[in-house]
Amino acid sequence: MARVIAAIIGLALWFTGAARAEDRVLQWDDGVAEQFAWEQFNGHYIEFAVPSDWTFAFPVEVTFYGRRLGDVGERKGTVVIWGPQTDKTPHLKDLPNAPIVYGRKQFALSDVPSEGGWVSVPIDVFQLPPTFGVSVFTYSTDKAGVEIGLSKPTGHMSHSASLKPVGPVEEEKQKPVLPQPSYGMPKGKPDTSKIPFRVDAREWMVRIKIRPTPSAEAEVPLSELTAPNVAYFDDGSAEGFVTTQKYGMMVHFSTAQKHKVNRIYVYAKAEGDWFRTERSATIYLLDAKLAIVFRGQLPYKRFIHEPSWNYLDVPDVAVPGDYYVLIEPISRPELSLLLGYDSSGENKGSEYGTVGAKFRWGVEAPEEKTNWMVRVRYAEGK
Repeated sequence: MARVIAAIIGLALWFTGAARAEDRVLQWDDGVAEQFAWEQFNGHYIEFAVPSDWTFAFPVEVTFYGRRLGDVGERKGTVVIWGPQTDKTPHLKDLPNAPIVYGRKQFALSDVPSEGGWVSVPIDVFQLPPTFGVSVFTYSTDKAGVEIGLSKPTGHMSHSASLKPVGPVEEEKQKPVLPQPSYGMPKGKPDTSKIPFRVDAREWMVRIKIRPTPSAEAEVPLSELTAPNVAYFDDGSAEGFVTTQKYGMMVHFSTAQKHKVNRIYVYAKAEGDWFRTERSATIYLLDAKLAIVFRGQLPYKRFIHEPSWNYLDVPDVAVPGDYYVLIEPISRPELSLLLGYDSSGENKGSEYGTVGAKFRWGVEAPEEKTNWMVRVRYAEGK
C-alpha cells in the first residue's frame, strides 16, 4: 500500500538543486531624475548584461521614468531590445558587428504622466543574449513627446547613449542605420563595433525586469508535497535523472480504497532549447490492467535546466485501489525532459513500460533501488 511518509530525513535539504532564481531588475540609475532629455529619431539606449550566475534569461518588462510634453494624441513610442548576431539570428552581411532586433513593443505616449513617473511596458518572451541593449524611442519634438530621466553622474563609465543601432531587420530592403554619436559624445565616423556611450557618466532611467524561465514559476511548497492526502515513495532527494524517447517510467500505487486524483507532481529538469518548444511529456493514470483512466500533457516549459517539482492538475479522476502513474517524456537527443529518481532505499513500486504493457527495465537507474519522483494528490475526503 502506498502510504504517505511521515518521517523524512533531511527536510532542510529537500530543495537542494531545485531552488529557482528570482526575477531581477537590471538598472544603472539610482532612481532620481536629475535631468530630462528627449530624442526625435534616436533612441534612449542603455546596455545590460545577464547576471553571471544565470544560464538563461527572459525579459518580463521594461520600465522607464518619463515626462510627457504637450499634446501627444494617439502617438506611440517603441521599446526595442537589441543583441548581437549569432548562428540562431538573422545576419547582416554588410554589418557583421551591428546589433539586431530581438524584440520590440509599442506603448502609448499618453500613458506617460505629464508630471513625470514610471511607465512599464510588458515584453514578449524570448531568450536574451548574454549582453544586450534596450532602447526607448519616443519620436519627440520640442512641442510634443516624451523626455526620459537621466541620473546624476554615477562616477563610472556610462552604459547609456542616444542612437539607433540598426534599422528593422524584418525589412530586408531597408539598409541598417549606423550608430550615431549621442549628444555630448565625441564626433567622428560611427563604429558599429563600439557604441558611443555618454561622456558625462549619466544613465538613462530605463530598467528591465528579467527572469530565468519563460514564465513565472509557481513554487510547490514542502507542506503541499508532504500533505496527508499525498501518496509517494521517494524521500525528496534525487540521486539521478533519466529520460526516454519512447515508453516511460511507471509508479504502482496500491491503496485500501478508491480515490479521486486531482494533482500529479513530477520532479524533473529539461535539457536543450526547452524554452523554444511546445513539446510536452504525457502523463497517464492507468488501472491495474494498464488501461487508460486519464491522459494529460505536461509542457517542457514548466521546467528549466535546474531540477524542480512541477505538477499536472487532474479533474478529480476516480482511480481504483490498484493503479499506475505513467510518465512518457517523449524526449529527443537535442531536447529532453529528465525525470528524477531516489535510490536511497528499496524500490517500492517503480517500473518501466507503456500503456497496456510492462517491459524489462530499460533505463540507466538501479532497478532494485529506484523510486521515481512522482507523487499523487487525492481530493480531500475522496
